[in-house]
Amino acid sequence: MNSVLIVLRKETPEASRLGKEIQKYLEGQDKKTLLLDSDQDLAPGFEPELVVVLGGDGTYLSAVHKIQGQDIPILGINMGSLGFLTEVRKEEAFQAIDLALSQKLEKVPRSLLDYKLTHGSKTISSHFALNDIVIERGARTQMVRLQLYCESDLVYDLKADGLIFSSPTGSTAYNLAAGGPIVHHQSSVITVTPVAPHSLTSRPLVFPDHLTLKLRLASGDQSANLTVDGSEPQQLTDQYELYINKSPKTHTLLRQSGDTYFELLREKFKFGERA
Repeated sequence: MNSVLIVLRKETPEASRLGKEIQKYLEGQDKKTLLLDSDQDLAPGFEPELVVVLGGDGTYLSAVHKIQGQDIPILGINMGSLGFLTEVRKEEAFQAIDLALSQKLEKVPRSLLDYKLTHGSKTISSHFALNDIVIERGARTQMVRLQLYCESDLVYDLKADGLIFSSPTGSTAYNLAAGGPIVHHQSSVITVTPVAPHSLTSRPLVFPDHLTLKLRLASGDQSANLTVDGSEPQQLTDQYELYINKSPKTHTLLRQSGDTYFELLREKFKFGERA
């Protein structure tokens, strides 16, 4: 690995300091480096072989989108409070980087979701998500009425504040906060979780990820916001249809060998502990 992209948590002095130290350390090993804040774009022509993230899960997601879904391994160093994706402690940063450069870290593949937003026969936008694709009512006080389809079958007509389409990786993010299930990252599923549904029978659903899901707003004077991995929202009306399926692309997360998924759950969420 001869070129390394370093992505910093924006406006965090400690991340900036450590990032500069890492950059100097790598350049001392004749590595090409590029240091970016989480809101900066990747410079044209720079092709990283490794990405090092200094921050929390939000910074990690921004790094995933900077490389546009390319399967470039990412090493996350936790400068935040939780850091489910950024597992490495900052005290272990240089050791972990050395292991990454020598190909001695475990490569953990993570699935991505693809979405396509259409208006009639025209595609308005399409992209991918590592964590989730979220439909919410936005600034309006009224709930939105949503129609969810699996392939051509109507699943339900839902009145709620929103709906979360989550990958297994994203199951421990907004999905978990909204009452959705924790899904092991090796599972081949898409989880759909209502946000504050106006029904006692509306529950999270888990679909095989080889199926295509479709969402649209029921007809009427209503709108909602589409947010992908916490990005800036895009407004939807009942004239749009949203298609979601598993992406053919995958993402590679680097982690230290020996750490298990359930150890991480216990460490980060105190999973299984009695109140």
